[in-house]
Amino acid sequence: MMLAKKTVYIVDDDSDDRMLLREALENVIQDIEVQEFVDGQLLLDALANNLPEQPALILMDMNMPRLTGLEALKRIKSDPLCRHIPVIIVSTSSNAELIRHCYDQGVNAYIVKPVVFQGYIEIAQSVSICFLDSYPEFEGQVVGKNFSNKTILVIEDNQDHWQMMRAALKTGMPDIKVIHRSSQDSTIDFLENEYAALNPPVEMILLDLYLPDRDQGLSLLAEIRNFIASRNLPPVPVIILSHSDHPRDISESYAGLASAYLVKTGKAFQSFSSIRDVCSLWWGTVTLPKTS
Repeated sequence: MMLAKKTVYIVDDDSDDRMLLREALENVIQDIEVQEFVDGQLLLDALANNLPEQPALILMDMNMPRLTGLEALKRIKSDPLCRHIPVIIVSTSSNAELIRHCYDQGVNAYIVKPVVFQGYIEIAQSVSICFLDSYPEFEGQVVGKNFSNKTILVIEDNQDHWQMMRAALKTGMPDIKVIHRSSQDSTIDFLENEYAALNPPVEMILLDLYLPDRDQGLSLLAEIRNFIASRNLPPVPVIILSHSDHPRDISESYAGLASAYLVKTGKAFQSFSSIRDVCSLWWGTVTLPKTS
């Protein structure tokens, strides 16, 4: 069966940076179509003109003529017709205030531009699993960095899936702390009574969308986002896990400010070892605001 190509928009006024990112994406991901834009206004024009056809992902620079990446991000995330499109800022700036502002505006991930091509390859690897539901040949071989002193919160009501996820995470990253909650109520109780004082702090949340139904998963996603924002806590990636690859589930998760969407495949080993890869790739490439 031939897979439909997924479209990715690259928005950057630097032609060399666009070329490096395009080459990395096309080297890592087979079924992909890349379209390029040189500023944020051209991006917004394309989004408006191409409805209902939309990209699966936008990779966007910060400093551009006419309309900056931050300005374009604000418009995308405030538009109900576009806010479900995941956006990654890829910028030379490592300014902490700017990074925090991007997350406040709903960016899915902020990545500081790498200085070598291998860094662009790692971005493409992250994109392939986290945003495009693609599992290239590197799957299961990414982990190799030492990620100690980190905590992951797993919210999963299927006990068999939880056990496989825990085994996969511990196999690849034995020093991380993994906390499990199995329902909306137990998660809310954890947030209100344990989250803020946890050491090491939670640096990733993996949330099963069907908990046991989609409405509860989306409701809990909203409560997690509201909890973090209302207490001015550092943004934490919330990655949705689901057996569903239905476009509506994916769109509504992103519209609810999920950081990424990971499909549980029919192959249990692939599904749960890819979670280990997501953690390693995310922590190795994505920049989050520093804890105050």
